[in-house]
Amino acid sequence: WGVVSREVYLKERLAVPWREILWALRRLEARGLIRGGHFVAGVTGEQFAGEEAMTLLARVRRSGGARQSEIGQQIGRQALALGA
Repeated sequence: WGVVSREVYLKERLAVPWREILWALRRLEARGLIRGGHFVAGVTGEQFAGEEAMTLLARVRRSGGARQSEIGQQIGRQALALGA
């Protein structure tokens, strides 16, 4: 898992419509499997993160957060590749 947002989705150009991905992400959030919120600075809109990504982002934030947005986009791409 990682951080997923519409911005990352648009860059990936997936065949699945964003509304379907968003629906699935909200269901996962309702089940407590992921968290919704705003985790990565500079990324607009809803974001969803797995526990591992949140731990990594918290560590980056504590260490100064200079590369937080860059790391968030990288793990977001990994999450989309895994079908999150």
